[in-house]
Amino acid sequence: MLFEYRALQKDVILKGEFEGPNANAIALYLKSQNLIPIEIKAKSQAFSRLFNNFFDHLTQNDITNFTRQLSLMLNAGLTLIDALSIIKKQTNKQSYTRLINEIIQQVSSGKNFSKTLEKHPKFFSPLYVALVRAGEASGKLDIILDKVSDNLDKQREFRGKVKNALIYPVIVIIAGISMIFILLTFVVPNLLTMVAQFNTELPLTTRILIGVSNFFASYWYIIIGLVIISSQGIKKFLKSPRGSIIVDTLLLKIPKVKDVIMMSNLVDATRTFSILIGSGVPILESLEITEHATSSRLFQNALKNVYRSVERGVSLGDAMASETIFPQTLIQMTIVGEHTGKLEETLGKIAHFYQLETESVMKGLITLIEPAILVVLGIAVSFIIFSIITPIFSLTNSIK
Repeated sequence: MLFEYRALQKDVILKGEFEGPNANAIALYLKSQNLIPIEIKAKSQAFSRLFNNFFDHLTQNDITNFTRQLSLMLNAGLTLIDALSIIKKQTNKQSYTRLINEIIQQVSSGKNFSKTLEKHPKFFSPLYVALVRAGEASGKLDIILDKVSDNLDKQREFRGKVKNALIYPVIVIIAGISMIFILLTFVVPNLLTMVAQFNTELPLTTRILIGVSNFFASYWYIIIGLVIISSQGIKKFLKSPRGSIIVDTLLLKIPKVKDVIMMSNLVDATRTFSILIGSGVPILESLEITEHATSSRLFQNALKNVYRSVERGVSLGDAMASETIFPQTLIQMTIVGEHTGKLEETLGKIAHFYQLETESVMKGLITLIEPAILVVLGIAVSFIIFSIITPIFSLTNSIK
């Protein structure tokens, strides 16, 4: 529950917000911070929660900036509590402030920083928590956090490029389908009513268009409902183990699409694993975290099998060789990295290579998709125009 408070500190009245189970818990926390509570009251959250959901939620940029700032301050010699307090003062987001307040409260009570972050999986991934845990164990938390922020930047840049490449095709598809739906539902019926009054035999294309248009005009609300229900059903199916495996298997059979999915998952897997083992995280724990860093269920199953093989004493390269989903280049480079003792560096270079390959393949795929979308939409619109104009020309010729 969110509370508003006013508290006294050295003759200065401070105002703020804090989330807690009740007012007494808030008062105890304020006293622990050498503040004298003056007023504590529950804040009405009906509109506030709705507003925050849209405008005040934490983004990956916030977490990246938080990590980098924390790294710099720890490197400068500040304590963890002092660094967190300074970061808190620099933000205007209530959700951000509440998160840092909770972290400060937990760390101040003696809990490990990594354990505290583990309670916020929405913002801090298992990879993030594992690296922080390794930093605490090695006494190099500032260096580890710098690695984490670099990794978050690379992830943001890579995913941003993929999303930007897909924006134009998606907008064109949505705009095209919306335009055709509006035409068939609201515009075409009026035009076809006029055409039907000519008392002439209508072409087949026009009769088909009349049937489709009448269906859309009569049942448009049912169509929209079915689309919404179907999209939710598909979403649920894709999240299920069986559904995700079926879809991944089908997608990996499509040229170009297969390359994008393979390369993007290899980027996530190799970069994540490289950072983990380079930070001192045990290899089995690294494999377990890497498994969840990939989006493909087929890759997750393959990494799970690699984990079991390594657990039995098989080398990483040999364990990967038994899984057909991993390319031979990756397997050979992993074996070389193991033999030379430079596995972290080797996998880091491979991740960079796969990222460049993904961007290149993505550009080629978009180059193929864009004209195909325009052609399909053009055919659909041309069919509608042809079906309306044909009977008008026929009538004009018969009058002549």
